[in-house]
Amino acid sequence: MRQATQTYHVLEIRRRPDASWQICNAGMFNPAIKLVHHGHLSEGIEKAGDIYVDEFGNMNGVSFRCLTTTKTVTVCGGPFEDAIFES
Repeated sequence: MRQATQTYHVLEIRRRPDASWQICNAGMFNPAIKLVHHGHLSEGIEKAGDIYVDEFGNMNGVSFRCLTTTKTVTVCGGPFEDAIFES
């Protein structure tokens, strides 16, 4: 039996305090998304805030957070490849 684990970090945005969180995938946030993807969570959130202020002038009611998800796959027999994480 073999087991592998992958961890993913995703930047999310909430535009109003009563709104739901959404994955932050706008192109202007790419520098912040890359920081978060590589595990620099605090720096990524700070960069996203700076980008938002540069673009819109303020951050009234806007919040950013990082969501971390871990995926574990266990294989009993058969080939063990990176493709097992694709679903």
